[in-house]
Amino acid sequence: MSFVYSYSFLNDFENCPRKAWHRYIAKDLPREAKSQAQTWGIDVHKALDAAVNGAELPGNMVQYTPLVASVKLAGKDKKVQTEQQLAITADGSPAGGWDKDVWLKGRLDVFLYADTIGMVLDWKTGKKREDPFELEVFGLLAKCKYPGLTKIVGAYVWLQENKVGKIHDLSNFAGTFGSIKATARTVDMLPKDKEWDANPNPLCGWCPVKKCEYNRS
Repeated sequence: MSFVYSYSFLNDFENCPRKAWHRYIAKDLPREAKSQAQTWGIDVHKALDAAVNGAELPGNMVQYTPLVASVKLAGKDKKVQTEQQLAITADGSPAGGWDKDVWLKGRLDVFLYADTIGMVLDWKTGKKREDPFELEVFGLLAKCKYPGLTKIVGAYVWLQENKVGKIHDLSNFAGTFGSIKATARTVDMLPKDKEWDANPNPLCGWCPVKKCEYNRS
């Protein structure tokens, strides 16, 4: 299998190519124990997935009941997919997640669709920070999986605030595909056996690449 792109890689590469190289190419970063916040996020995603599909929320998550009810209501006359792993080849053809020609993949927390319209919902347990590009990547994957869709929108569901965020139009599929392709061309030209250049930024203090001269931790 050749290198597989994802929103996580694209985001890390934009933030700092060196971090992306260590995390996804060299894969030499020490395994870190999950933080309490990360464990909570995993548990919440599992519980919300089950709840959208009919299960009861656990007692420490009942505050999300109205959000789950809203998703169920929105999906009443639509097809609903949860925790759906989607993947495509470099030409945009749908692929299985482990196919040898997978080029881009991602997991959609909730996807609602009917006729020619679809909607991506992404659960977020962290602080509010709208990043439409993440949703656009998911929208592109959904479009390739369901080519009859002509319009896809998406939103984050901010669980700390217990509300749905801004609705983003994800329908510029060609633009999103072109942006990812441009990054892929840059990555293709970089040596894979040599550490990539760093991009000093405000997140350096939290970077897992501890030997980097810009890591202030």
